[in-house]
Amino acid sequence: MMRGKKVLVMLGILLVFGLVRWPVESALTRDLRAGGVLPEPLDVTMREQLSQNSYVAAFGGFRSVIASIRDLQAYVAWEDRDWGKVERDYEVITALQPRVGSYWETASWHMAYNAAGYYREDWDEEGVTDELRRERWQRYIDRGYEFLKDGMRYNPERWRLPMLAGMLFSDRFKKIDHEKAAHYFEMAAAREGCPEYIRRRVAYELSYVKSRRDDAYQLLQALYDESPQHHLPMLLGSLLDLQLELGVDPDRMVRLTEFGTTDEEIAQQLSDYRLYRKSMGGGVGHRMGQLIDALTASEAQTENRAE
Repeated sequence: MMRGKKVLVMLGILLVFGLVRWPVESALTRDLRAGGVLPEPLDVTMREQLSQNSYVAAFGGFRSVIASIRDLQAYVAWEDRDWGKVERDYEVITALQPRVGSYWETASWHMAYNAAGYYREDWDEEGVTDELRRERWQRYIDRGYEFLKDGMRYNPERWRLPMLAGMLFSDRFKKIDHEKAAHYFEMAAAREGCPEYIRRRVAYELSYVKSRRDDAYQLLQALYDESPQHHLPMLLGSLLDLQLELGVDPDRMVRLTEFGTTDEEIAQQLSDYRLYRKSMGGGVGHRMGQLIDALTASEAQTENRAE
């Protein structure tokens, strides 16, 4: 009887001790996982996509090995154009190694570019309609974007993931959303190690959004004033376009001589700028269009007189 009471007391002490330690250890575990020291716990549904031995091995600390093997299997599936298997493989890979950013990048590339491109251009099975083709194309673009979003959640410090999201939304062969593209480029630009040109991409994308052109102008002007290294044809064209549209003082405008040393070079640079804007689903402002037309007409008259 006495021994039974002692056991109950001991169990009670252990229970209280466990309850006291649990929140402390849970907080520590969360901090270690957030810092990338400990891996994220595996979802039990992963058992459906891993063999029993692989599932046990994953819990035993062989996640990176299993992820590498599945990565090789995904490569074979890619060669076979088995897009469903590629998708399933990368769902497993990214679950096993969520803090390896390159896996999320590759998964997105396969979905949004390889698989989407296949269903839009090469899918020739019997009974395929244009509507079904477009539906499948859109589905894989969306899946590629989802991989990037999930990757950003696990790797908030990695600039390449938001940059790739920006590229996706600024690709005229995908689904253009210039404001969303600007948002992701801005996110990428705030990360350490991001290339300088991404800052320019933020302004370029905002310049297509009518309600954000003031913001685009401020960013472009700041970059222009910051350093001559930003004085590139696209930035010069975008800035002059907005300066003309917003009625900026002529003394503060980009000088035409920055586009070239001859009238022909200037006319060509500005014409190329207009063509690019058109290809991206936009255009140039009315006053910029008038300027380009006047320069082009003047150049044509010069050529006719020379003949």
